[in-house]
Amino acid sequence: MLELRRQRTIAGDRGPAVGQDLDVRLAEIDHRLDGEEHAGLQRHALAGPADMDDVRLVVEHAAEAVAAEVAHHAHALRLHETLDGMADVAGREHMHTGKAVTSLHRKRDGTWNVQLSDGSTIDGDAVIVATESWAAEPLVRPHDEAIAEALASIPASSSATSSIAFNENEVGFDLNAFGVLCPLIEGRALMAATYSSTKWPGRAPAGKVLLRGFVGGPHNQEVLKRSDKELVRIVIDEFRDILGLNPFAEPLFSRVFRWHLGMPQYTLGHLDRVALIEDRCANIPGLAIAGGSYRGVGVPNCIESGERAVSKILGEWGIDLAEDHTEEKRYF
Repeated sequence: MLELRRQRTIAGDRGPAVGQDLDVRLAEIDHRLDGEEHAGLQRHALAGPADMDDVRLVVEHAAEAVAAEVAHHAHALRLHETLDGMADVAGREHMHTGKAVTSLHRKRDGTWNVQLSDGSTIDGDAVIVATESWAAEPLVRPHDEAIAEALASIPASSSATSSIAFNENEVGFDLNAFGVLCPLIEGRALMAATYSSTKWPGRAPAGKVLLRGFVGGPHNQEVLKRSDKELVRIVIDEFRDILGLNPFAEPLFSRVFRWHLGMPQYTLGHLDRVALIEDRCANIPGLAIAGGSYRGVGVPNCIESGERAVSKILGEWGIDLAEDHTEEKRYF
């Protein structure tokens, strides 16, 4: 019982690092993931400011517009709608998708040049690297070996989710819950299950149920070698054994999402590595690092990480926003 409680407390449903390897000082960090997590890769090169007052106004107005867009979509509780709205406000014409960043070059005048996989480049006065730590490492290495080594020492594991729909009258178990967690000690292929249509409104029409199963993680990477069809069958079998899914219930549809090295592992010494990254990055003008690999993997944690990165860049430009001095009331 103590082992089960220990794993539940420190791991969460897909918590970053479990067992004796966990940096126990991370207990204060919230690792909850709500919505379609791991929204993917973000890189943003900031345009050069001609006048600081103009830039300050642009930043403040953009922040207000994005906040309004978030509030407009918040009722739907669908993360992709909120992100789409934010992209529309920010201007999709400034975004480059479907291309990898292959290198970052800092020019003699302190500005940056970003090389893309299609051979094109982007110039900017600043760069925020908001990738997984393993993707950030080769980009940052030419600029600071110590930061790169710290990034390389943050391990990551892969995972997959299977979203499966059923007729509600065929499920056969109580759906008045958000889901279940499977402690490692049980040796299950399933890490966790979410009752998606119970947890989030609008996930399924009346009479239908959407369930989501999580597999993989640091202790079961082998399962990810299976095909999508096999993963769905594994998850359904676990649903039957653990949840009591009716043996006669057949899925209406299923979809598998794979997250390659998308789960950072906060192992012993993690906070020391993060402190080194942040301290040394503070001495490189125009460069900031953000994302879920550092101080929390939840959506709120990632938002805070991005805000800190932006504040670092704006601070170097002499822009001090009032919101940076306001302690927000947290609900997570």
